[in-house]
Amino acid sequence: MATTHDDPAKRAFTLLAELLDLDPASRAKILTPLAETDPDLHARVSSLLAADAAVGNEQFLEGGIAEVLALPADGPLIDERWRGRSVGPWRLTAPLGAGGMGQVWLAQRSDSLYQGQAAIKLLGRGASQPAVRARFVREGQVLGRLSHPNIARLLDAGVTDDGERYLVLEYVDGLRIDRYCDRQRLSVAQRIELFRSVCAAVAHAHENFVVHRDLKPSNVLVTERGEVKLLDFGIAKLLEMESSVAAPVDATDGGLTEFAGVALTPEYAAPEQVLGQSITTRTDVYALGVMLFVLLTGDHPCIEPGATRERRLRAIVDTEARRGSERVRAQGGRAERLAAERGTDAAQLSGELRGDLDNILQRALRKAPDERYASAQALANDLVRYLRHEPIEARADSVGYRARKFLRRHRAATGAVVITLAGLLAGLGIALSQARVAREQAALAQSEVAKATAVKNFLFDLFRAGDVNAPGGSARADTTVAQLLDIGQARMVDSALASQPEVRAELLDQLAMLYLQTEAPEKSEQLYRNLHELRARSYGA
Repeated sequence: MATTHDDPAKRAFTLLAELLDLDPASRAKILTPLAETDPDLHARVSSLLAADAAVGNEQFLEGGIAEVLALPADGPLIDERWRGRSVGPWRLTAPLGAGGMGQVWLAQRSDSLYQGQAAIKLLGRGASQPAVRARFVREGQVLGRLSHPNIARLLDAGVTDDGERYLVLEYVDGLRIDRYCDRQRLSVAQRIELFRSVCAAVAHAHENFVVHRDLKPSNVLVTERGEVKLLDFGIAKLLEMESSVAAPVDATDGGLTEFAGVALTPEYAAPEQVLGQSITTRTDVYALGVMLFVLLTGDHPCIEPGATRERRLRAIVDTEARRGSERVRAQGGRAERLAAERGTDAAQLSGELRGDLDNILQRALRKAPDERYASAQALANDLVRYLRHEPIEARADSVGYRARKFLRRHRAATGAVVITLAGLLAGLGIALSQARVAREQAALAQSEVAKATAVKNFLFDLFRAGDVNAPGGSARADTTVAQLLDIGQARMVDSALASQPEVRAELLDQLAMLYLQTEAPEKSEQLYRNLHELRARSYGA
């Protein structure tokens, strides 16, 4: 049990670790009796919970967590006098968080009209400061003009019986987005899909001329159903109310701009916020870039762990954001744990970030505002292109790059086309091969036909030469077969067939065989020699 330790700070810190994983109602069940049994521990833990809710608020955590642990028991940020009190038709039941500027309570509807819960935001001990009161009024004005499913709604506003201002906000029972992603072990693609809802909420604010100015994971809650809710427009800026360059800062907002520079969270502040320069929608784009970088890599793009406040601010202004893939590789053994929370390993995580995601993050995190995405919607659009494997705007275009994205985007169809083309090419190859064989066979057949025709004509002419009655006949009536062969050799083979070597070779072979049959071996031998020379000239030795 957390309360068994002797050291008060350790007891408070141990109990805090248990309470951070609980919803506000469950926390209240533990904290309410603790207020009576151990007031000192209750005060310390309440202060720590408030520190977690307002992390980064320089007025609240100026000295760090060690200073919060040492807070005196009689000085908690939660004002217990509000517990159980009614604010309009709402009864305050449990504190949800607090900071130097105010506190937020879980409230139950106390009339009989309907049952419901809400978050009541009250001014705190800084209410006497004009800038604080202006911030509170501004938050109500901002929320009153916003209506989006990913923004916690303003339900009502008013003043208590003793003159304290309050806002009634939609109660969101959820975890901050970074813890939700890690607990659910969401992949890179799933984290981007969730982050797109944040971009949608910010884009809606921009469309209504509202710049949030304090975007960070603790201001984005995710419910059990995976619904994203953007909170805390306390230092938001209405663009049409921004003073001109020549006007003093407090001419339009009572010093709120100067106050916001103190209240913002440095780790998520844009360089122009740190330098006190003009605030635009691109200021929120930078904060969105930092948030996305943290969701994907588990680390800050330019601030090193353990850096002092001065070095953090200097890094925001001077240090260019590292690439997400490089940041993962640089984390050593911690990278494997971070990758496991994203359902992968360090090498695959770094590889997934390399390329398009690195380029998207780099563009969102440019130091010069005009080099970033023009709006949250433009950032979201590039993330959609990444998820769809389409060319992104944050990368220089090229034919090869677009071709690779097309092939990946249509991987299934491309695979089918490749298989079909391969089949067609294979079929075409077979068809061409068969056609070649057919042509060769046709040529061979034509050659054989030509040879047969030539042999037929030779024999016809040969016997016509031996016919004394035939036109052109030159032999006598008693001409022998041997004499006819001599006539054929002299008249046909040596002259008429000189231009047809294959036919001539065929006839030489036939005549040589006939000479052997007529017992003229010497003439046969001569013809075979001639045949040998003819084939040697045609086919080689």
